[in-house]
Amino acid sequence: MPYCPVCKHQYDEPATECPKDKVALVDELPFQTVDAGDETWVEIASVGTEDEARILEGYLEAEGIPAQVESLKFSMEPVNLGTMSEIRIYVSAENEARAMRLVEERREEFANRGDEEESVSDEPSSVIDEGDDERP
Repeated sequence: MPYCPVCKHQYDEPATECPKDKVALVDELPFQTVDAGDETWVEIASVGTEDEARILEGYLEAEGIPAQVESLKFSMEPVNLGTMSEIRIYVSAENEARAMRLVEERREEFANRGDEEESVSDEPSSVIDEGDDERP
């Protein structure tokens, strides 16, 4: 399946260009790797904000995958400056396949939610019986 080398999103065949970034898709992503002594860390995603990076890092760690965040954000400027503002998420090479699968599942889950708004509460949900005509 082809990938966008910019946003790293995976597309189904026969797509040849990323609709968001307007670049040709590639067969393999050119992820960064970092050797750290006896371990190699592999970039699995890049995001645009610190918040998004920390959420993804927390998600992976909750799934038992240690993750690291590397920010290339140029903090002197308040605007997005392309690759100067990338924030990369790394996992160990041994966890790469599982982490990529989890990240893709997460993206699909959010994409399938659409514009639905969902409220979150500590209270149990109530069920309304539409057929009940009795009124107090």
